[in-house]
Amino acid sequence: MKAPLVKVENDQPGLVRVVAADLVSKPTDLKVEARIDGGAWVPVPLVDNGAGKVARFVSVKPEMTQIEIRATDEAGNVASTSAPLIRGRADAAAAGASSGCGCSVPGKEGTDAGRSGGLLAALGLVGAVLERRRRRARAKELAAASLMVLAGGTSGCSCAGGDNTGDNPLPPDNNPELRTYVIGSYTSAAVATDGTIWVAGYHEGDPSTGSTDDFFGDLAVGKYDTAKQAVDWKVVDGVPDVPLANRKKKSTGFRDGITDQGDDVGLYTSMVLDAAQNPWVAYHDRTNNSLRVAHYDGAKWSTHEVDKVTNGWAGRYTSMALVGGKVAIAYQTIEPGTGGAGKNKVRLAKASSDAPSSTTDWAIEDVAVEDKYPCVDEVCTGGSKCFLGDKVGVGATCQATTSGCAPACGDGEACVKGATGAVACQKLKPKLAQYHNGTGLFVSMAAAGSDIAVVFYDRFKGNVRAASNKGGKWTVTPANAPLDGWTGDAKSDAGKGDRGIGATLAIDASGNWHVAYVDGLKEGLLYKFVPGGDLSKAAPAVTIDDGTTADGSVGTKFPDGQHLVGENAHLVVAGADVKLVYQDSTAGTLHWAKGSGGATAKFTRGIVKQDGTAGFFPRIVGNQVVNFYRQRGTTLNDDGTPSSDAVILGNVRVLPLP
Repeated sequence: MKAPLVKVENDQPGLVRVVAADLVSKPTDLKVEARIDGGAWVPVPLVDNGAGKVARFVSVKPEMTQIEIRATDEAGNVASTSAPLIRGRADAAAAGASSGCGCSVPGKEGTDAGRSGGLLAALGLVGAVLERRRRRARAKELAAASLMVLAGGTSGCSCAGGDNTGDNPLPPDNNPELRTYVIGSYTSAAVATDGTIWVAGYHEGDPSTGSTDDFFGDLAVGKYDTAKQAVDWKVVDGVPDVPLANRKKKSTGFRDGITDQGDDVGLYTSMVLDAAQNPWVAYHDRTNNSLRVAHYDGAKWSTHEVDKVTNGWAGRYTSMALVGGKVAIAYQTIEPGTGGAGKNKVRLAKASSDAPSSTTDWAIEDVAVEDKYPCVDEVCTGGSKCFLGDKVGVGATCQATTSGCAPACGDGEACVKGATGAVACQKLKPKLAQYHNGTGLFVSMAAAGSDIAVVFYDRFKGNVRAASNKGGKWTVTPANAPLDGWTGDAKSDAGKGDRGIGATLAIDASGNWHVAYVDGLKEGLLYKFVPGGDLSKAAPAVTIDDGTTADGSVGTKFPDGQHLVGENAHLVVAGADVKLVYQDSTAGTLHWAKGSGGATAKFTRGIVKQDGTAGFFPRIVGNQVVNFYRQRGTTLNDDGTPSSDAVILGNVRVLPLP
């Protein structure tokens, strides 16, 4: 037996439709429950939607931020999913004002028809589906689950099966080479002076065997072949050293024929080319929670660790630049803070030589530090766990657990001892979230000579912040006086909202900063001009794309309402122009924008058309754009002909920009 499948979809403003299905159980035999923002679980029964069809619905209100769904079959197998209701961090005061669990069954309480259908559309796009399997799944089953998150435009979206057991054997030695079905997400790219395009990304795996053992997690890098219109991928890190006699496939070609799992590496890539036009790639090692770097010297690749923390992680949201001809990496770290909180940092690692080859060849300094931010599981030590603290996790802290709670704590809870010595069950912080509630997300760095500038998203405070090291000392906008977004003052915050998702920065020849980022509540893409890099003189934000039309004209207004735009934007300065590329996460399309920049900037924009669900992790390279896409496809038989097993194909395209 395996657990049922569950997902959430937009139905109409104010309503979330819950889809729960099982190959064996009848719909009426499934127990489906929902909760909002960590509240109590509430049953979600089947109801008649008025059109002669039976379905499940949950009513949601504007201030609600996160929905969780779980479905249980007769055998006790449980499947669950979680999804954000908005991209921006909700105002804690507003969320705290809602009563009870915050969700209801239509017919028992009224719905809120005023909620934007576009915001709810995110549910079906970025909700991660978790299947707790009792046995290994076939490739096409994995593909079917993956389809539920195809349009998720976020770096944090994933789809995976857990608790896999069974005895599905590896293929025999005479099987063909491994095939790169899904490769290139977390994309970064750079173009050399001779026009060569280098691309780096994450190799998610090879489902052709039908075994989850073949979902690897490697760093892959390659040159773009213009004749083949494809990247000539090579796995650079993540493949274990396996003797030839122990390999399960041919010994040449992609991944050297090795099917064994290595460390899960290659997330959050960034790339820069050195003076010799050879690539350096920074990336996150999820197995060891560290920052790593890979370098190609013109003949071979080498990799090494740059930074690591004992509890927490280093190396997410990397951004690279050359500073004085040497490689520099800006990135996020999280480690234990004070009082059970998490310590969030934006750090900078600068190479001490032109060719660093080990951890000791890097000088590491803190750019911004916040010591008392909400915990994550990784920073909790000594058996402690990360507890929610309040409905939206703003007060989440690590606390020691104990025994003795009666009745026993339920799902998503643990037993703790209070100040009086009494024990009680408290809610744990949910593990699933689109973004964690901290600072240092979407780090973007640019350099002008020896001067370095960094912008980043502070989700805990709901704003975009900036840092500059002019004069050799870091100056950081404080959380209560950010570059844009919430300041912590209710009067001055009116109308600003949560700003900073997808932050991207470029510096022009005159030292002016150009910054783009998302308004996480209005769901549009904004631009800000900072003359001379003087943060005190930053101009008011200009709207690039409000998410309501394809190109800004009335005739291209979206019939389905507000779209989520601006995810993983990339901004560059080209002469007098500011160019951007970004994703429409609702439609799964790649968009471009171009303008003259400055305090009164105006932009023209449009869509780069292509097949599949695309626009993930776009990067401008000269007059072209690199982006990752996903689409339906099939596995191949040994003779190269298509089989009947469906899979998800994912790869990188390079397309011309208008």
